[in-house]
Amino acid sequence: MTISVVIPTKNRARLLKLCLMSLVNQTIIPDEVIIIDNNSTDKSSLVINRFKKKLPIIYQVNINNNLPSLYNAGIKLANSKIIACLDDDCWVEKNWVENIISAYQSHPNSVIQGKIISYPQDNIYTKIMAQHYQNWLKTHLLANQTLAVLDTKSVVFPSQIIKKNLFIESFEKGSHDIELGTRLSNKHIKIILDKNIVAWHKERTTLRGFIAQHWRIAQSEAVLKNDSKNSDIKIIFSRKNLLSLFDMAKLIIKEISKFNIQMVIYIPFLYFMLLMIRVGGFIYIKFQKNLR
Repeated sequence: MTISVVIPTKNRARLLKLCLMSLVNQTIIPDEVIIIDNNSTDKSSLVINRFKKKLPIIYQVNINNNLPSLYNAGIKLANSKIIACLDDDCWVEKNWVENIISAYQSHPNSVIQGKIISYPQDNIYTKIMAQHYQNWLKTHLLANQTLAVLDTKSVVFPSQIIKKNLFIESFEKGSHDIELGTRLSNKHIKIILDKNIVAWHKERTTLRGFIAQHWRIAQSEAVLKNDSKNSDIKIIFSRKNLLSLFDMAKLIIKEISKFNIQMVIYIPFLYFMLLMIRVGGFIYIKFQKNLR
């Protein structure tokens, strides 16, 4: 059972090094590591060249392409029966490949979604993002640990499925993986959440990075919902946001127990800001669409 790992990258040499090192340390080395470089201007190419003796790397530079087109380029190059997508700001636990192979022995015709853990775990922005991600999973979780969507940070496809159902390259705001997951679910292809396939994802640790990340997520959700009858009001009162209110209360109670008054005040501010970003992202995408 052969496996190819597709990693799109751009100007993340330090994080890419951690990602590739985690593949070097696997109990089973993947058959191909396909790196699609979106014209990086940092030391990414040097990092990649250093790992060519340790990993079976296929390296291709694609200039000024969006993320779904980078994934598609890597998928088209892959020669294995199993194709995994992995973000360049993730590192995987040492049995990641081994557990992927084990999962496919049980579910040979399914998509396997791995477990994502946010880090560094002692950062307030990471904690909120981790909660956001878990709530996103909860709202799309079906029976028997199956999902209605998928996340390209760490997801694995049978080659015959993904090569017939590539990412739609017009979804530029990060909604490409959700769209693909929905499309596959509508075709009755199972997406199974396997918590033994673990990847650690580096989150933003500054307010500026946190805002930028959630602004992109807000636009991503708006791109998908703009084609339906959903409104920004429904975005505000979504189940995911209601779950976030409970998470906010938990964080505040924890900080009260530590007598950290500054954080008790700061946490509601962050959640209010996220709500405004959600609505703002929807309005921004809708405005752009009306201009066309």
